[in-house]
Amino acid sequence: MRRAAEAICPPATGPAQLLRSVSPRASTGTEHGRAAGRARVGGATLPCPYACTLTRCIMDRFGKLFLAMLARSFEDQPQEHVRALVQQRFSGQYIYGTQCQRCRRLSTRQESFYEIELSLQEHDTLEDCIRGLLVAETLTGDNQYHCDNCHQKQDALRTLSIQALPPVLHFQLMRFVFNVHTLERSKVDTAIRFPATIDMRPFMDDPGGAPMPYDLTAVLLHDGPQASCGHFVAHVSDAA
Repeated sequence: MRRAAEAICPPATGPAQLLRSVSPRASTGTEHGRAAGRARVGGATLPCPYACTLTRCIMDRFGKLFLAMLARSFEDQPQEHVRALVQQRFSGQYIYGTQCQRCRRLSTRQESFYEIELSLQEHDTLEDCIRGLLVAETLTGDNQYHCDNCHQKQDALRTLSIQALPPVLHFQLMRFVFNVHTLERSKVDTAIRFPATIDMRPFMDDPGGAPMPYDLTAVLLHDGPQASCGHFVAHVSDAA
């Protein structure tokens, strides 16, 4: 594994170029399949794997696009378990809630995800980042919510809860941010600590259930001084 030089940064690879370099075919190896099959949530002897992506650059949507492409490519497979492979292994479920502060009417919707996107602002651990994601947001002023029951805009409380997690869990830490004043992306150098094993049960919409342990199996790092240059380096556990 080669470490990128800080002083000399080659041009970053764009998402279109990267997508063209990825083969549209995919297969699952027997060893990987057995390892994934041993990972069960709730009462499992082995924690489920999770991956922590520490940066996002100009290709920050590639992971989602790649998994979506795999899901579409498997749709025509004759075996049902192959058709649903991506959703069963990598897809989780959010519940978004919006409650009008006048009439108290609550509207909810479900949304699937392939990765949990986390802000680094004012956080220094992975657990703190997750807690920050779940903090309720107050919609006021220009961001008021149009309540169908009140038939006008009202102050509202917006919440997000995690309803279901996949066997393989991805975190995407938002290390690259867009500056609206300079119209450029900058890199956030905040150090984030993450555990070898994390119990996701306290972060679920049902926090009182059985433990949901996940083992850290991979970390993707961006090695470079800024968003416009550098290299991505992957660290993968031998046990993965």
